[in-house]
Amino acid sequence: MKKQSYEAFKALLTYDPLTGIIKWTKSGKLAGWDNGNGYRRITINGRPYYAHRVAWLLHYGEWPAQFIDHRDGNPINNAIANLREATASQNNTNSNRASRGGLPRGVNISRGRFRAIITQDRKRRNLGTFPTAALAHAAYLVAAQEIHGDFSVFSRGQ
Repeated sequence: MKKQSYEAFKALLTYDPLTGIIKWTKSGKLAGWDNGNGYRRITINGRPYYAHRVAWLLHYGEWPAQFIDHRDGNPINNAIANLREATASQNNTNSNRASRGGLPRGVNISRGRFRAIITQDRKRRNLGTFPTAALAHAAYLVAAQEIHGDFSVFSRGQ
C-alpha cells in the first residue's frame, strides 16, 4: 500500500511543532491513539502511521528517509525539536531498554566477574571484565559516549 501524500495529510491534520500535538482539522480533536507501547498511531484511509513520522511529514513536507528518533527517549513527545532522523542502529542505541537481572546497561556477569559489553554495527564488543558492576558500567559509559555520541542514551543524562 502506497503512503499518502503530504497534501492528503495537510488537508486532514494540523500539527503544532512546539508541543508535538497533532489534531484533526475538522473536529479539532487529538488525532490517533496510544498503541500500548507509548507511541501514538494515526489511521488515514485504513492505514496506521506513527505520529512522530506524521509530525515529520507535516513539518518538513516529506516523509523521513530513515527512522525517527526521540532525542529525550519519550515516544509521546513529538515536538519537532525532539525528533531527528536516525539509522536503525542509532535509534536502538537511544532506546530505554531495561537492564537484565538488575545489572546496569552494558554489564553482564561471567564466572563471578562483571563483563562490560557494547554493540557497535550489530557486533558485540567486549570491553573487559571488572571486579564490580560499577566499574564495568563505567567502562560501558565511556565507550557508549565515544561510539554513539549524541545518540547514546546517556547523553541525555540517564
